[in-house]
Amino acid sequence: SKYCFDNNEKLAIASRALSTERAMNLLDLFELKPYFSSIHVYSVPKNVHLNAIKKELNVNSFREMLFFDDNKHNIRIAKEMKVCTYLINKKYGLDLRSVNHALDIFEHSFD
Repeated sequence: SKYCFDNNEKLAIASRALSTERAMNLLDLFELKPYFSSIHVYSVPKNVHLNAIKKELNVNSFREMLFFDDNKHNIRIAKEMKVCTYLINKKYGLDLRSVNHALDIFEHSFD
């Protein structure tokens, strides 16, 4: 991949999981927590998650965020907030090709 994260790029989770405890246990089980700078796993609308991430990570503008989701409703909400979005194909999930495509879209959103 041509993309690498530097100190100014962060990963966050915004999930409307019904059980925060179970979701956090899975992140622990797969040793994924260290890769994320912000984790918001609780049952609230997506705009609440995105606002919390923006505040916690001290992001100046929603335009600086790239949001992946497999739910069209959540994508619409994020777009209304001026977040760059990428709809994940539910059949295939999120793969490296999709991540690279989304990053290309995000990069060109600044042109």
